[in-house]
Amino acid sequence: METRIAEAKDKKIIKELWGNSFHYSNTFLDWYFERAFVPEDTLITFDGEQAASSFTVIPQKLMISGYEASAAYITGLAVLPEYREEETLRKQLA
Repeated sequence: METRIAEAKDKKIIKELWGNSFHYSNTFLDWYFERAFVPEDTLITFDGEQAASSFTVIPQKLMISGYEASAAYITGLAVLPEYREEETLRKQLA
């Protein structure tokens, strides 16, 4: 499996992954992928030519005991059903 940063050309593929993973309406998906989706913040995993999963990593700054720390918020983890086994996910994210 190959994981890489998404590109603008991947938007349709990632939108399909979301449609297979979440119970969002088409209206919401259309809105999100036209107004809010940022390909550069998203990683996509392929199994050969098949897109298997995607997730978005949003950079964050946290204040912990007065110190600023860099962190990331992971959201929108979309995985096709056939790739949802724990071992498969572990390999994708490794």
